Amino acid sequence: MDGQAYLIDRLVDGALTVSGETADTTFIALSKDEVADLRHLALRLRRMALHEQAIKKIVMGAI
Repeated sequence: MDGQAYLIDRLVDGALTVSGETADTTFIALSKDEVADLRHLALRLRRMALHEQAIKKIVMGAI
């Protein structure tokens, strides 16, 4: 999970201007491995979505 968080941080960092604001448009080059990692992350999120409320209770405490 830490590697996936790092990938998302890298994507977001690439969408920021020098001043730290979000750019209007961003083009990001991805390697084959990064595309595979994003596909894997999307698959995991889809599977986890079915259990979102239970996950929130575990991670954030009782809702």
